[in-house]
Amino acid sequence: MIEAALVLTAATIRWADFAIIAVLLLLNGVVGFWEEHQAQNAIAALKERLAKVAQVKRAGAWTTVPAVELVPGDLVRIGRGEVVPADGRGSGGGGGGRVGADRVAAGSQEPW
Repeated sequence: MIEAALVLTAATIRWADFAIIAVLLLLNGVVGFWEEHQAQNAIAALKERLAKVAQVKRAGAWTTVPAVELVPGDLVRIGRGEVVPADGRGSGGGGGGRVGADRVAAGSQEPW
């Protein structure tokens, strides 16, 4: 719509209005580009934090496997400060298999 206003002001030879609209249009493009750039950087940072491997107990032995190879039923070892490699259900640790969302969200250092 703002492009149409730019064309109409040029057609009616209203150069002051044309200049104002052109500046606003350019500013809008620059801000849009900058926001997109920041969003891409944020996504890259989040991808960097993803767990790439996991300690898994399979066939009675602990092994390291790529996180993409986790399957339902795998027992995953998670230590303090580690990124969880997948969705799952907690086991042991005195929490009855449950971890409160406040502990997960706040990154609580207390033992479960």
